[in-house]
This record gives sequence, structure tokens and C-alpha cells, in this order.
Amino acid sequence: MSGQGTMLGRANLEAAFIAFSTVFDMKLKNTPVLYPELSLVIPGVSERLEFKWLGSIPVMKRWIGERTMQKLRAESQALETDWWANGIEIDTDDFIVEAKLGMLAARVRSLATAAYRRMDDQVTQYYLSGFGTTLGTTYDGAALFSNSHTAGTGAGVRPGEAQSNLVVGGLTSQTFNAALQKSMLWLDDEGEPVAQPMKTVLCGAVNQLTVRQVFKADRNTAGATNLDFGMADPIIAPRFGLSTAWMLLSPEEIKSVICGVQAADDPSSPEMFKRRSAMYGAHVKFGLCYGPWQTAVGSQG
Repeated sequence: MSGQGTMLGRANLEAAFIAFSTVFDMKLKNTPVLYPELSLVIPGVSERLEFKWLGSIPVMKRWIGERTMQKLRAESQALETDWWANGIEIDTDDFIVEAKLGMLAARVRSLATAAYRRMDDQVTQYYLSGFGTTLGTTYDGAALFSNSHTAGTGAGVRPGEAQSNLVVGGLTSQTFNAALQKSMLWLDDEGEPVAQPMKTVLCGAVNQLTVRQVFKADRNTAGATNLDFGMADPIIAPRFGLSTAWMLLSPEEIKSVICGVQAADDPSSPEMFKRRSAMYGAHVKFGLCYGPWQTAVGSQG
């Protein structure tokens, strides 16, 4: 009888794992995530990725003689990845009590959401820390949000005057439009307007009412037509907490934070130990670094 009980327990364990894997996959597919909207996601990054930026998109010129070719800038960026993991340990006796399986499934679902939540939090934290250099710099050696960005510094390239992607003040119609105007005046290495579309506003819960008033109401507080209606797509990030900081970001593929990912989350196979327990876990390997500053304007509020 003891042998039959052991086989029954193992069968229950394997059946539960199949069910848990299904629950995990469904939760992954249906979990809303922020990081793909806020960062350039590069899959397949193993340990370290080093790359150089093209200072600007080459302007088309009349083709006389040899084709004009633009080189990558001398500055480089490095992205290093780390493993992130979580897991739960379950007493195998719980698998033979049907009433407990629903509770266990809920805990497995939480493994799926925890991975995405961690990536969302880390990407958001990079933006929040972009007013200093504790998490790194952009390719020109300045903080992500700075008054001293340059367009060109390499040999054969006309040095660019200092350019700013900082604005001062809390999120209002006036500061939003100041940020939008600032982004329209940036010049690239060739002295051409960057012309980067800026559409995403990233902020915290402190600004949740403001984003509705500025971007979602067709009338302003004075009853006049709201000219900012629909001008931005706001994202409220929980990681901001009570911070009044806000950013105007580009919705294009290239963004100011780069996320390199090696492995997708997946619940580990159950393992039985002498202490009669099974372990389920999720893991992901990713790393972050700053991209081009020309895709963001920021204010500390």
C-alpha cells in the first residue's frame, strides 16, 4: 500500500505540474506589461553586449562621385545581463488535497506576474534615475536628462553645441508644450533637426489627475477647447511612488532605455526532495542601459 501511495503522489505531482504550467503560460499572455512600451527590447543577449551609436540618420545628398558614408560614433555603450529568479516550495502532501490545488495555482500565477513586474520596475527606475549617473550615462557621457548633451564629438565631425533635454516644473499644459518644443529644436551631427516624434508621457500616481485633465478632456478648466487633447499617450508607473517627476518619450522603436533579454520566464520542473517538498520557480536574464538621449525629455517636477 505504501508503494501505491507513493505512485499516486507522484502522479498527482506530475498532473499538477502540467496544470500549473498551463496556468503560468496563460497568466504570462494576459499580464499587461510596461517595459516593451518604455524600452528597446533586444532578445538573445547572453552576458554582455557592446555597441556604438550612429550619431544621426545620414541626410540624402546629391550623388556626385563616391557615395557619402556615415561612420558610427566613437563612444560605445555596454549592456550586461543578470539572472533574476523567484520560486515557491510546496509540501507534496498538498497535492493530494484537492481543496488546496486552487490556492497553489494562484501562487503559480503570481510567479508569472512577478517576473514582468520586476522588469517593469527596473525599466521605470532607469528613467527615474536618469537625472543622475548612478545607473550609467548615455553615449555622450552625460546623464540621460542633462543640459550638456552634444550632437557630435568625433574626428571629422563638427562638434555640436550643448543641447538640453531637461525642463523645469510639474506636469502642466505649459511644461508639456515646452518639452515638446525643446525636442523639435534638437540638431543631429549634421546640423539637421532630429525630428523625433514625442508622444508618450511617463509619470506616477501624483500626476494621474493631471494627465486626464491635460490629455483626455476635450475642454480645459476654463471651459475652452483643450488644445492638448490627445497630444500624448500617458503611462502611469507604480514605481514612481510619490515622485512628481515626469518624462516625454518617443513611441518609436529606439528608446532611451535598452532592455537586453536572454531567457523568457518558465516554471521549473518540480523536484522532490527527502523533505517531501516540490519546488516551482520562474527565472529570466536581462540587463539595462541607457540609449540615445534624443528620445526623451524629463522634468523632476
